[in-house]
Amino acid sequence: MDKKVLFFGFTDSEMKTLRAVLSPLGAELDNILQEEWDKSIGALLGLPIGSSGRTSGIDGKMLVMSGFDQDSMSLLLFQMKNAGFGTDVLKAVATPANISWTPGQLYRELSAEHAHMNRSAK
Repeated sequence: MDKKVLFFGFTDSEMKTLRAVLSPLGAELDNILQEEWDKSIGALLGLPIGSSGRTSGIDGKMLVMSGFDQDSMSLLLFQMKNAGFGTDVLKAVATPANISWTPGQLYRELSAEHAHMNRSAK
């Protein structure tokens, strides 16, 4: 599978920065607009997976990676951090368990996990 990153909640200016920083990775970068948030993660990745028809909001920034090996993923995250995109961006890898979810469902799950991890770290 080719490397692909789906971005949610990013401005055009932020996407311009990300494209410049991440282009050496050879990944396709897609800024997913709110009008497409009713589709499944798999459908947004181009997989033959149906859409839910339900749209739910995303209250921040999220990215979903697909087709990355561990080294490429680490480099992507390192490059994003160096470009000023930090822990406020929720990050996920597309898996068989989440490709049928909408972006809103995934965002809520990641938000809950992030909140739990931050509580546990204190």
